[in-house]
Amino acid sequence: FLKPAKGFLLGHQNDSAVIDSNSRFKLGVYIHESISKIYFKQPNFKKEIIKAVQSSGFETNETNFISGLLRNVDIYDNTIDIMERDFVSPIANGALLSYRYLLFDTLYTETGDSIFGIKVIPRNKYERLFKGVIYIESGNWAVKKVDLTMNESPNVNFIENIRIRQEFEKYEDFWLPKVQDVEVDFKNKEEKIGLIGRTVNFFDNYVLNQPYPDNHYTGEILKVEEDALNKDSTYWQIHRLSQLEQSDKLAYDFIKEIKALPLWQILSTIQEFVSTGKKRVWKLDIGPYLRTISWNPIEGIRLQLGVYSNANYFPKRWYFGTHLAYGFTDKKWKYDVEVRYKIRYSPRIEVGISRTDEVEQTGFRNYELDGTGFLNSALMRVPLYKLNYYVDNTLRLRADIFRGLSANFFIRNKELTFQPEFPFAFRLADGTVKYNQYRYTEIGASFRISFRENYTLQKGERIYTGSKYPTFYVDMSWAVKNFLGSEINYHSLALTITDKMKSGKLGWLNYTLTLGKIWGTIPFPSLYIFKGSQSYVMDPNGYYIEALTSLVGSRNRSALYDGVGFNLMYFYEFMADQYVTFATDYHAEGFLFNRIPGVRWIISKLKWKEVFTYRLGYGTLTEANIAMNDMRQFVPTDVLNHEKFLEVKAPDRQPYMEAGVGIENILKFIRFDLVWRLNYHNPVAPERLRNFYYNFGFRVYVGIAL
Repeated sequence: FLKPAKGFLLGHQNDSAVIDSNSRFKLGVYIHESISKIYFKQPNFKKEIIKAVQSSGFETNETNFISGLLRNVDIYDNTIDIMERDFVSPIANGALLSYRYLLFDTLYTETGDSIFGIKVIPRNKYERLFKGVIYIESGNWAVKKVDLTMNESPNVNFIENIRIRQEFEKYEDFWLPKVQDVEVDFKNKEEKIGLIGRTVNFFDNYVLNQPYPDNHYTGEILKVEEDALNKDSTYWQIHRLSQLEQSDKLAYDFIKEIKALPLWQILSTIQEFVSTGKKRVWKLDIGPYLRTISWNPIEGIRLQLGVYSNANYFPKRWYFGTHLAYGFTDKKWKYDVEVRYKIRYSPRIEVGISRTDEVEQTGFRNYELDGTGFLNSALMRVPLYKLNYYVDNTLRLRADIFRGLSANFFIRNKELTFQPEFPFAFRLADGTVKYNQYRYTEIGASFRISFRENYTLQKGERIYTGSKYPTFYVDMSWAVKNFLGSEINYHSLALTITDKMKSGKLGWLNYTLTLGKIWGTIPFPSLYIFKGSQSYVMDPNGYYIEALTSLVGSRNRSALYDGVGFNLMYFYEFMADQYVTFATDYHAEGFLFNRIPGVRWIISKLKWKEVFTYRLGYGTLTEANIAMNDMRQFVPTDVLNHEKFLEVKAPDRQPYMEAGVGIENILKFIRFDLVWRLNYHNPVAPERLRNFYYNFGFRVYVGIAL
């Protein structure tokens, strides 16, 4: 790709500003500069206002994300989070278990205090530790300076080295950061151009003990002033705390030359596909390309085309999106149309309206977003014969009420129609029997609640950056009979708690617990249907890089959270009107492999990591709901003995459970799991699989793991 710029590179092949000690080019293809005013109030209130900003090259969500991963480094934390991986700090509680220390120098200050130079030596070269030097001031044992690099052979993908340089200065009675310099050298093949990510922060002009009120810190923690992008070169020359290095100046020139070549358009197109799954055409986004073609027994081959407004070209308060799909077997057109308007940009208050005429897998929330597409179709082990059609009209209001609390209020009118392969019937309270179709209208609200969680704003959307505390979701809804044609009455309430718990070199664990109840006698599609799986794909609890998926992935227009999927449960196998689900995944990050003699050297080269999973689901059904959905009252006898017939039952004898063990990080992005069904053995399978009862299974998952 860089051959068109060969002349520029050859012209600087002997320039020490861009050639490192290993004779490799070290030339920036993306530079981002900003000048900020930062406010801080104990214990952890923080706000940053960006006064000026300029960039070169790709200004994408990924580069901003990587910059954020390198930026928040605090040597005083027990674990230092770099690129979503935890390294044990040399001054952590219990650091003596991980490090040895060597006093090699003593300096003296004007006040007579000593500054000790201490060499940091890792005890185990396979663990995520640092090596280097730290300087400690003896007056109050504060860190004066650090210069650390990554341990010799930690199990970290893509990264060849990490270097952290920090300096602290004493202001009044406080030791405060003066320079923070974090550099990550990404791995590259010999004689190839490598990739280095670096962020340098200079801190100056501290003003202490002039507190601002608490409401100054509410809302977003990062705000960009309106004229921040309009600063000229004179402004930057005056206000930079550190002038550009020669390599930075050359990088700006290099990008100008690259942008003039056809190569730039190729790179821009690749970047669009990788980050969004879409292609910009005129002022619109077309895609996502992975959902262009899929197939299932009901629709046959399905073709889909989506068109969405691009926020860079349309008024920032407006959004519209639509997709059109056609199935060649059912010969039906499907579509979705949505329009949203931001009444208030920050904090966001947004109103939206949508109409969807589509097919779905009941019990699979957001099936169209997460369950369709080429890969999902190719990896389906049991074809989806029990899909149903629906028409959904929804009016929605989304609001960021205050930091840590966002809400989604909606009114939804939905009509379900079941196809012949999936017979359905139930009896209404007045004795009327409904076949293959019903409608309901529900009014609902969903809340996302977090504590002390930071976020940034991206085009009016809050991008949460995580918290040390669990996140809560509260979902409630009411279906009102005879309101806009509704044929049923019920109300429901669900509470979910989820968290990612880091434990340094022991790895990390995430869990999700949900408790829910539905009041009312209703058809089974409106009950809680435990999320099964008929795919070879692992349904993990949580994601490898949550922040990245929120930045570059398609956002769900619903606030509902459904984090628990059961990998060996069939769709519609269990349902309930009161239920509890629990899931946990423990990612040991190679902690066990690195302690097996004779194995850890091989594992350190392969960089495999162990992972353990557990799922639980328990629920009950009232006698009224069992009776209402007993289709033996309505379905012909010849159907009762056919696999199309659905038996409504709950996992009420004991909780349904499954457990698994796996290896992740195979070739850096593949995870392979063995999963066991611990009870409810020999489930009733479709006819074609009657001789292959799945009490265990092999599952695969693909996702970038740092």
